[in-house]
Amino acid sequence: MLPVSSDGPRSADLDMSSIDLSVPQIGFSRNLIAARHWAAVATAFTLPWSTSGQAITGGIFVLLALLTISRDAWLPTLRRPAAALPTLLFLLFLVGMSWSREPFGAGGLTHYAKLLLIPVVMATAITQRQALQIGLGFLAGCLIILALSWVSILWPSGPWGWFKSPGVPVKDNAVQSGCFALCAFGLAISAVREWSSGEKKRAVGMTALALLFFADIFLIFISKTGIVEALALLGLFLVWIGGWRRAVLIAGPVVLFIVLALSISAPAQRRLAEFASDIRADSISQESISTASRHDFWKKAIGFIKEDPLFGHGTGSTKSLFQSLEPTRPSPYGEAVPDPHNQFLAIAIQVGLVGGALLLAMWAVHFFMFAGREAAGALGQAVVLQNFVGSLFNSHLSTVTQGTLYCLAVGLLGGLVSRRVSHAQDIVGRPSGFLDSAHFLVRCLRYRFRTETLQIKTMMQLNLHGATVLDIGANKGIYCFWMVRAVGTSGRVIAFEPQPEMRDAIERLKRRFRWLNLSVLNVALSDSDGHRRLSRQKIGDGSATLEESRHLRENKTLDVTVTRMDDLPDDTFLDLKFIKCDVEGHERNVFLGGEHTIRRHRPVVQFESTVTDEKTLDIFRFFCGLGYSGVMLLGGKYLHYSNPDQLPHYKFGLGGHRDFLFFPPEAVGTTIPIEMSRLFPQSSN
Repeated sequence: MLPVSSDGPRSADLDMSSIDLSVPQIGFSRNLIAARHWAAVATAFTLPWSTSGQAITGGIFVLLALLTISRDAWLPTLRRPAAALPTLLFLLFLVGMSWSREPFGAGGLTHYAKLLLIPVVMATAITQRQALQIGLGFLAGCLIILALSWVSILWPSGPWGWFKSPGVPVKDNAVQSGCFALCAFGLAISAVREWSSGEKKRAVGMTALALLFFADIFLIFISKTGIVEALALLGLFLVWIGGWRRAVLIAGPVVLFIVLALSISAPAQRRLAEFASDIRADSISQESISTASRHDFWKKAIGFIKEDPLFGHGTGSTKSLFQSLEPTRPSPYGEAVPDPHNQFLAIAIQVGLVGGALLLAMWAVHFFMFAGREAAGALGQAVVLQNFVGSLFNSHLSTVTQGTLYCLAVGLLGGLVSRRVSHAQDIVGRPSGFLDSAHFLVRCLRYRFRTETLQIKTMMQLNLHGATVLDIGANKGIYCFWMVRAVGTSGRVIAFEPQPEMRDAIERLKRRFRWLNLSVLNVALSDSDGHRRLSRQKIGDGSATLEESRHLRENKTLDVTVTRMDDLPDDTFLDLKFIKCDVEGHERNVFLGGEHTIRRHRPVVQFESTVTDEKTLDIFRFFCGLGYSGVMLLGGKYLHYSNPDQLPHYKFGLGGHRDFLFFPPEAVGTTIPIEMSRLFPQSSN
């Protein structure tokens, strides 16, 4: 439902680079499919400002979608937890009518029928290009409201009597703020992508528009829920861009921006004053009782759930339950309401904790379905996070606009992501087990925050988005995990791992975590082509090596294919910016076999080498001969690389291995951020 940057792998080397993500449309009328698409665009366009328009266009879209969805698409879609869970939740409400005293009561089944939009839209054959057009339709609808809102802010004495509240022309401030927050997030994500691809002017324009959307949230007659949602999406954006320095550089000015907006806006100041009186409200006679009423609703709702915790009081029972307490515990609003202003409570009252568990599971599945660095994934997580945060204070899933927005956006973006994953699984088979994946994630986090903190932190702070990176000696795929995040879906990760069992393990992780831009080559890099003996203690041994001087008698050997980096096709290294090399003493041979590639592309290189090995000094001389500078990564600091055996390692003392980072001068300010280079020792040559 939001503008999505079109990005994908840049080279045909990758398995997924040339995939057509559209679903075959044989047997369907092109006119019918075109009408379906434009009905979807119209639905997105009307969603922010017209409830009736949204209902009409949305109804047409659903009808045309049902007519054009392939029969073969339904079963695979409904097998996915992302589609199955909302369907089960709706069915639970349907069955819940059988034990309800008010089966057709307010807040019941009709409020949750929209959940079926998720499997319908996921099963619909919507291409990436069509999704972008639908997102632009939503943006266009929000732009109309934004223009009216800003004109009223700049010209407060104008003819705005028909506005719902100051700065809010249609619907309400919570709906407007939620739509604007999503637009700001989507534009900010797209701006980062455009900037990384060299489209500076377009990125600046998107950033300016994102700021206009974001600022409006704090200048109008503000919504408490809208502010919390906007701050949550800001936090998600800061996490997405990566690196605490970048986060601080962005968060600091944004916080000042928010404070300034709130202080200069008369409607915002008036609303803040209401908030203050609201918090102190202790009587229903006070004018502003929003917060006080929520406390009342939540206490009563928890009491209702305790009465029938497992399956609840039945669909549509909420209002009658609140009505039953009016004689003794009257509502702050003066009458019973069918909404406890919390989505979990709203569901648990009617269909119990079983329904509440389904709701939480649905949110979790939807959020993690969008894990990854692609724009569709980031926007999907933003939609889920916004709905979750908003549902803490309101029943956003069951409301018209917020609920419909959530279901359509999750269905649209989830369909795109799911079709990519399905295609990848068709190529390479089923993913690995849950426990294996959980163990792998724990290992990745241990490396990131304990074992190789500075090494991975450094790589993640490099400007690698859209680039090609090499993981030479991938072993268990830990660096692959972080590299995929660093380069995004428009970049490429090429892993070299000669142990066939570990290559297979990384392929399983690739399927599980949807690393669609990762290629794994079951080959070792060296300074010659042919075959060599790899010595290892066991399968997956991290100390497995080609160096004969390190072969132990008790070790087993494995015949592996070796090749030179320079002998690989030229387009393998398109936009090569970073190499990580950890091959247990064979690093010099790898670099000698890739000298032409390194000279041509001049990537930043991170490698591990033993300090007492003469080959380490040969590597230093190799890179100095290419005009590179270098630092040693030790103890959380960047140190000069000379005489590494004179600086003790926390684990190995004066012996053992060290990690080094070598880089050409032109990498500073491009691949290497200026702020990082300032932490390097003054003389790194």
